[in-house]
Amino acid sequence: NIQKIKDEVRSIFMNYSWPGNIRELENVMERSILLSETTIITVNELPPNIVKGSYSPTAKAVTEKPHTMKDAVKKQTQMVERSMITAILKETNGNITKAAKKLGISRKSLQTKMKDYELRKD
Repeated sequence: NIQKIKDEVRSIFMNYSWPGNIRELENVMERSILLSETTIITVNELPPNIVKGSYSPTAKAVTEKPHTMKDAVKKQTQMVERSMITAILKETNGNITKAAKKLGISRKSLQTKMKDYELRKD
């Protein structure tokens, strides 16, 4: 019986984009429960793609509780931007020029944001 999920795991869950939606989350939870040798789910039980896909330079800012309204707005903006960029890149099969046009931003701005959110494949 799992009794606890480590804070680090919660942080990873909050920062991962979940392209497979609730089904992906359910599968990850089931896998983690099956692999756990204790009553605590740790990062060791998570698939590597979930752990890797959750990291971004802004991960700390996104997971910390905002102290001001400005921080809260920044946190939400980062989450929405990353989600929108991920979705549009998927929709355009990774075509940065088309994705930038759909997002209404310059190609350079999109590349900068992709770098900030570690969405580049270099």
